Amino acid sequence: MQQDLLYFLLLQILTLNRSTLEDTISENTINLVSNDAQAIEKLGYNIFVFSFVPLDIAASMVLVWYLVAWQALIGASFFLLVVAYGSYAAHKAGKVRHQSAAVTDKRLEIMKEIITGIRVVKMYAWEGNFTDLVAQIRRLIFNILGRVVQSPIKLTQG
Repeated sequence: MQQDLLYFLLLQILTLNRSTLEDTISENTINLVSNDAQAIEKLGYNIFVFSFVPLDIAASMVLVWYLVAWQALIGASFFLLVVAYGSYAAHKAGKVRHQSAAVTDKRLEIMKEIITGIRVVKMYAWEGNFTDLVAQIRRLIFNILGRVVQSPIKLTQG
């Protein structure tokens, strides 16, 4: 499936006209293929599985109601609260991932500039400046991700 998806992306890129390709930054395409191809691949499976969720919930509720009676409503309401909290936390984590991806795109753009102009960088001995710039952007990425890892409570605080 992943190979098919990558082949499809390659065909779409090859069908674009030259002016569109020149307007598109190459590192964004590379970033899309490397980061998002796997997520797109998993999306198809998740949509298929998600289509059976209402049937599973209905069957489970009937079975639990038959076995436990009215106390099943307490468990079902707790389950719905957990699902709502998980959805909210996933939404917040998605925002953090979006911020991290934006900074990563900036880092890839700078790395492309460095690689494209490596002769000029070497000639004027600017390696230190660019090393500091890339290190600063990497620290920014780690700070964004570190805030979530160090205090997962922030996901619920907004």
